[in-house]
Amino acid sequence: MNERQHAVGEERRRSAAAAGGAPGGAAFRLDKRTHLDGVGYRGSFIQYGDGLAEVSFGFSSTAIKSKGIRGLSENKEENKDRAVRRARKLLRHKVLASGADHLLTLTYRDNVTDFARASDDLTVFVRRVRRQREGFPYVAVAERQKRGAWHWHLAVCGWQDIRFLRSTWRRIVGEGNIDVKAPRGSGSDSPRIGIFRYLSKYLGKSFGEDGKFNARRFRSSRIEVPEKHQMLPVKSAGAARDFCQEWLKQASPKVWNFTFCEAWSTGWGRTW
Repeated sequence: MNERQHAVGEERRRSAAAAGGAPGGAAFRLDKRTHLDGVGYRGSFIQYGDGLAEVSFGFSSTAIKSKGIRGLSENKEENKDRAVRRARKLLRHKVLASGADHLLTLTYRDNVTDFARASDDLTVFVRRVRRQREGFPYVAVAERQKRGAWHWHLAVCGWQDIRFLRSTWRRIVGEGNIDVKAPRGSGSDSPRIGIFRYLSKYLGKSFGEDGKFNARRFRSSRIEVPEKHQMLPVKSAGAARDFCQEWLKQASPKVWNFTFCEAWSTGWGRTW
């Protein structure tokens, strides 16, 4: 062994000893999380009001997972489905938290196939409406008609001034129209549930058709979702299920549903 090799070896041994590890082994970093940190069952609890609530849980670990490069995955169809599921979950959270009780549809007379233009028109429309109406919370989903034209479906709250909305939209797009209506559905459903189901149908129709999963087919104003996360005080998936079911029963004793997957140690429940 020459002098340089001996010096390198000594430096490695000193570094390992300082880190508390064995000579020649990988240094243990106390400032880094390990796969044993935060292991357990983690729950998500949301109460929207009016008896609407949902809960979910899963096994949680802070282990760092590798992520593929966006757009380079070999299984693009699976990624698309995953992206649609995430978008629908966020859509549900936003609609239910917004208190929406009406649907507003914005359409073009011209065959507007440029999504960037349709998106800009919606931005201008919302800005002008807010000059006259304070707040104006909304959740918007784009739909492409058979002829290729885009139009917008918006979940909105409360009474709507149809004349004002129509004139505002037409000043932006020229010939176009609006429609406001209450959602259809069974009498037992909350209007918010009917609106979410209606919008959800359109969310996945053209999602990722241009190869992009983040093309903003779904937009919303700033809506706070009352979601709370916590580690559950249990040690088994069955106990986590029982804990979440009891919470759901207290949120809505009359109506609740719960799905449990023992193989994946996950569960999800709702009150509609």
